[in-house]
Amino acid sequence: MMKQVLLLLVAAVPALAQTYVGDASCGICHANYPTQGFFEGYQNSGHPWKIFRTQGNVPAADTWPHTPVPPLPTSVNGAPVAWSDVEYVIGNYFWKTRFMNRQGFIMTGVTGETTQWNNQNQTWSPYNPGTAGTFNCGACHTTGYDVNGASQHGLPGIIGSWAQDGIRCEACHGPGSLHISNPVSNPMPGGQECAACHYRDASFRMPWGGGFMKHHQQSEEMAHSAHAEALTCASCHDPHKSTVYNDGGMTTSCTDCHTGNYLVAGMENVGCIECHMPKFGKSAISTSQYVGDVRSHLFTILTEPVSAANNTYTEGSSTFWNQDGEGKAHATLDYACLGCHLAIGDDLTLEEAATFAANIHQNHASPVGKAPERPSSLRLAGIFPNPFNPVSTVKLELDKPYIIRVHAYDMAGRMVKEVHNGPMRAGEHEVKLDAEGLASGTYLLKVTGGSEAVTGRFTVMK
Repeated sequence: MMKQVLLLLVAAVPALAQTYVGDASCGICHANYPTQGFFEGYQNSGHPWKIFRTQGNVPAADTWPHTPVPPLPTSVNGAPVAWSDVEYVIGNYFWKTRFMNRQGFIMTGVTGETTQWNNQNQTWSPYNPGTAGTFNCGACHTTGYDVNGASQHGLPGIIGSWAQDGIRCEACHGPGSLHISNPVSNPMPGGQECAACHYRDASFRMPWGGGFMKHHQQSEEMAHSAHAEALTCASCHDPHKSTVYNDGGMTTSCTDCHTGNYLVAGMENVGCIECHMPKFGKSAISTSQYVGDVRSHLFTILTEPVSAANNTYTEGSSTFWNQDGEGKAHATLDYACLGCHLAIGDDLTLEEAATFAANIHQNHASPVGKAPERPSSLRLAGIFPNPFNPVSTVKLELDKPYIIRVHAYDMAGRMVKEVHNGPMRAGEHEVKLDAEGLASGTYLLKVTGGSEAVTGRFTVMK
């Protein structure tokens, strides 16, 4: 209840005659403040791209920071779709992409038509076919939203109006007209907490359906987790940077707080989050009946053989995740264990998982005294040929998506060539290394992704 009251109070604070100035104004001072590349990091995060106006034009190839221009639905309501039919693009950042027509309605189509592009696996899905597709999502997709305002740009499909597309600086920090006139005398008034958008249920219950938690309800999960009293979102996340693209959005790891030996025998290379933050939320796709595409924020695991479907309750027409007598909620073993085990061909049952999971960190502790040195999840697999002239190939292996930056340095430490700068999906990649402009000699190649970096050497022979 306290969290709900807090949201109401924050939303009720008047703007004190301030107006929205747009984040381009913020970028003047915050390009490299408080840290180097601060504003660029924010622009590469997901918040600014919740909605983007194309106004009937084909987007430029570099519009979105990590994803290409999405394809369009083949047809909507039986008619082919062109960019001249699109007013807004919703998302196109990691998970999914939806489209709004020139009247401001979300393209939903009819039964049999697929209008949602799933970025992760490059597939199409239906999205509420047969419905009107009214856009009433401005509160969490735009900056300066006014639900009572006239429809944005006079488009009948849109409920309310806003100051700027996407979740921009002033959506969270408040309107900045007075601040930019005198930053020292006029600090930003403050705006929303993460919970203002990252929730789904006004009573802070946890909606569940179709085998998965609903997306955008991390705040409800946190509120019912063991970390509710000790942590906030910002305890582990930098909201100005991407987490899913590993661009520094994660600032804290589990072992920063949970010291000691928590390793399980035979599972030394399994990270904490794989079991304690399984992907049992779904935003766009699922890869199995137990694996979605959004990590849970419940952290603790119910070690009894209770399936997900039996850990829910129904109120009216809605289904919610169970809480215990103290209001705490837990991940079930089908998500925490079966999802991974089935993926590797291990036909583990709930009962078998429960037997092993009970007091797992004590009963099955690894004899390793501390976590072994794990190989970087970003690997430079080779530079071939080497030495070379004029072109070589840099081979990279990634365990998850990253924003990858590859630079060449001379032996004096001066950066002499940018080889690559952009997103890469998990898997094996090859990057072209061109010796144009480089003199004969040996160079250092540095590959960075998020907080990780690996290096290698190459030699140019001319």
